[in-house]
Amino acid sequence: MRDLLTGMAALLALALLALMVGPHFVDWDSQRGRVTQLIAERSGMPVAIAGPLSIRLLPTPFLEADGVTIGPTDAPVATIRHIRAALSPMALLSGRLAFSEARLDEPLVVWPALQAALARPEMAKAWNKIGFDRLDLDRVQVLAGPGGAPILPGGPYSVSVEAPSLAGPFRILAQDLRQTRDVKVQIGQLDGGRARLRGTLEDRGFGGRVSLDGWFGVPGMTGRPIFDGAATFNGNPFLGSPEIQMPFQGTARLIVQRNQAIADPVNLNLGGGETPVSWAGKAFLDLAGPRPQLRGRLDAKRFDAMPFLVPGADGKVPQRPDLTRLAGDLGVDGDLELGLGALQLPGALIQNLALRLDLTGDGAQIETASADLPGGTRHRL
Repeated sequence: MRDLLTGMAALLALALLALMVGPHFVDWDSQRGRVTQLIAERSGMPVAIAGPLSIRLLPTPFLEADGVTIGPTDAPVATIRHIRAALSPMALLSGRLAFSEARLDEPLVVWPALQAALARPEMAKAWNKIGFDRLDLDRVQVLAGPGGAPILPGGPYSVSVEAPSLAGPFRILAQDLRQTRDVKVQIGQLDGGRARLRGTLEDRGFGGRVSLDGWFGVPGMTGRPIFDGAATFNGNPFLGSPEIQMPFQGTARLIVQRNQAIADPVNLNLGGGETPVSWAGKAFLDLAGPRPQLRGRLDAKRFDAMPFLVPGADGKVPQRPDLTRLAGDLGVDGDLELGLGALQLPGALIQNLALRLDLTGDGAQIETASADLPGGTRHRL
C-alpha cells in the first residue's frame, strides 16, 4: 500500500511539474484565437491580441500580452499596450474571471464606445463573472471619441480599482502623473444598474476640491443619468504670490448624461473678508464632440473692488491678483457670460456690467463687455 501511495504521489508531482513547465514550451501565439474566444465568452466583449502572448498555469494562472484591443475592431472600446494579469484558480473552476492582480499599461479608453458596450444586454450578464482584487491602470486616458481629446484634463492618470465583481461595490483611486490631482470614488452595489456614489477631486496645484454625493447609473442601461446629485466645491488658490489668495466655495445640482452635463442651479461665493461676491446661475456642458463645449451664465449683485485698488492706512498699494493663473487651458471650449449689478471703483460706481468670455485651448478671453457708466452713458466693447 505504501509503495502504491508513493507511486501515486510521484505521478501527481510529475503532473504538476508538467503543468508548470509545459506552458513554457507551448507556442501560445498560435493559440491566440482560442484564448481570445475564452475571454470573450467570459467577459461578453470581443478581444483581439496583436502582439506576443504568454500564459502560465501554475502556481497561479498568469497571462501577459501586448497590443490588446477590447471591443469590435471597427469601434474599439479600449486599446492597451501591455497587460499582465494573475487569475484566481478557484474562480476559474466556477466560470468566473477573478483577477488577484492585474496591470494595464497605457490604456486608451473611448468614452462613447464604452457607454455603448455597457448598454449591451450580454455585458450585464457578465458583470457577476468578472472581478478584481486590484486592477492598476498606468497612464490611462479617456477620449471623447476615436482620436479625440482627453475628457479629463491634466492626464494621463494612474488608476487603481478594487471590485469583487463588476456589479460592485467599487473603490477607485486616480492620480495624475505630476501627483498634484487626486480622484477618489466609491460606488455601491449596483441594483438595476444604479448605485450610490460618493467621490472627491482634489487639485493641489490649483488649490481646490470638489465633492460629489448622489446616484450613479450605468450608461445606457437604466435610462437615467450617469450621475444625479450634489456637487460642493471650495478652495483658496494663490494668485500671483503667497500673499494673495482667492477663497471660494459653492454648490451645484449636477446631472451628467451620456453626452452632456447640466449644473443648475450653481451658487458660488468668491472672495473672503469684507468683499465677497455671491454668484448664481447655471451651466451646460456638451460632451458629444471631440472637445467639451461649455455654455454658462453667472450673475451677482455687487462687487467692491476698492480693497484691491486703494492704498491702505500704511500708504502701501495693495497687491493685485494675477488672473493669468486662471486664464490657462480649462479643458473646454465655449463661452461664459458674467453679469454684475454694480462694481464699486475709486470715485465711481459702474452698473449693469456684462462680460462674455470666450473659452479656448489658449485660455479665457473677453469677447464682449458692456456697462452703464456715471452720467447715464452706456459703453460697449
